[in-house]
Amino acid sequence: MKNSNFKRKPSTVRILKEEKKKKKINWDKIIYLTILVFVVGSLSMFVFNRLYYVNGSGQVLFQKLDIRFVSDVQIVKINVHEGDSVSVGDSLFTYVDQNNASGHLIQSRRTELGANSQYAMEKERLETQQKIELKRIQTQEAQTMLDHYTEQLNQLKKQVYLDVVSVDKLTPYIKNINELKAQIASSQREIQTLQSSLYHLNKFAAGSDSTRLNDSIHNSNQPIEIVQYSPIHGTISQIFKEEYEVSLKTDIIMTLRKTSNPFIKAYFDQEYIKYLHEGTKVEIKFPDGKSSTGLIKRLYFDTYELPDELKNKTEPLQRSLTCDIMPADPIEAEKWKGFQKMDVEVKVKRNSF
Repeated sequence: MKNSNFKRKPSTVRILKEEKKKKKINWDKIIYLTILVFVVGSLSMFVFNRLYYVNGSGQVLFQKLDIRFVSDVQIVKINVHEGDSVSVGDSLFTYVDQNNASGHLIQSRRTELGANSQYAMEKERLETQQKIELKRIQTQEAQTMLDHYTEQLNQLKKQVYLDVVSVDKLTPYIKNINELKAQIASSQREIQTLQSSLYHLNKFAAGSDSTRLNDSIHNSNQPIEIVQYSPIHGTISQIFKEEYEVSLKTDIIMTLRKTSNPFIKAYFDQEYIKYLHEGTKVEIKFPDGKSSTGLIKRLYFDTYELPDELKNKTEPLQRSLTCDIMPADPIEAEKWKGFQKMDVEVKVKRNSF
């Protein structure tokens, strides 16, 4: 019998391991989800703002003073440039009053009148009256700011008593209040001095011979150049006239902008009137993305058209509610100084009042 036991040789067939395929990144899905998250987030923010905030627009402004005259004048020399900082008493320009000039061309040299000249006395009297009025305006503005800071200080003191804020927060307010008080006291002393001078000038004018005064004006061979001094501390914002140009009494020669006390002129749709009140807290967003806070200081009773810079040309003409917004504190006021005439976004919480 044959032996059936066979010796099997080892198999030479090898089993190859199948490599796992790398998963490809589904860029379409990622882009779709990104867009979806962005759209949902934007829509949520829009709905949130519409439900919880009243939105408006505004411009950062500074108080300004337009230099103009009640009669026609001719500019002789302009002593400043746009952007220059000036203090009270700095020379802005020299001019000749056309009503008093005798028809001669302006000459480069100045005609000086004697101290006993009645014409010079009359000019000094009018300039003194103007200085008194400007000082009164400055005093009223300083008093308004003093009342604002005093009110804020009293509110902040209550928060200090409750340990809500630290006592260090009171320092800027106290500093500004003391400066404003000193400014008001100084202005009042200057007004008293000017009023005393005006009294003596009026007394002199009452006893003067007006006919002789008119003769001296008409017989003058030289036009009288008068210096216009700056009535405030500020910056030259715009100069509208050039040297040797005639400025009519309706024209503005130059504009001075105060470097302190910025405010925002804000505009809201009329439907939001119930949310706007004096003293309401306002959130502000500047063009560079920075934010700040302010308080509605004044709400105008009349409605106004939007400035050209804020108008949407495709929308019909619409009159808006207007209010003035002041900085919430001196620290916030410093943030506003670099945004003169720039557009800002303004938001008020619907439950803020």
